[in-house]
Amino acid sequence: AAAASAPTAAARQQFQQSRAEYRAARAANRALARKVRAALARANGVSVANITVRAKDGAVILQGTVPQQAQIDRALQLARGVDGVQKVDNGLSVKQ
Repeated sequence: AAAASAPTAAARQQFQQSRAEYRAARAANRALARKVRAALARANGVSVANITVRAKDGAVILQGTVPQQAQIDRALQLARGVDGVQKVDNGLSVKQ
């Protein structure tokens, strides 16, 4: 009876494959977030000290605070220009 309840080789392989796909997707999300953050950091006129970048499947979320509205506009524009970004959600706010 114990052998009947053990996972089949195919089930084990599918589990390993889905784990590998999950890890690859997480790594891709982290890499995309790093690319966006690097683009923001390189840009003049954007203070990245209080900006957090999150990415998931091509969607990027910018969160945090900046000193001026113009920096929000610039950050969104820069993020949209990064290769691999399909959508940008703005969670930035102005804080003096």
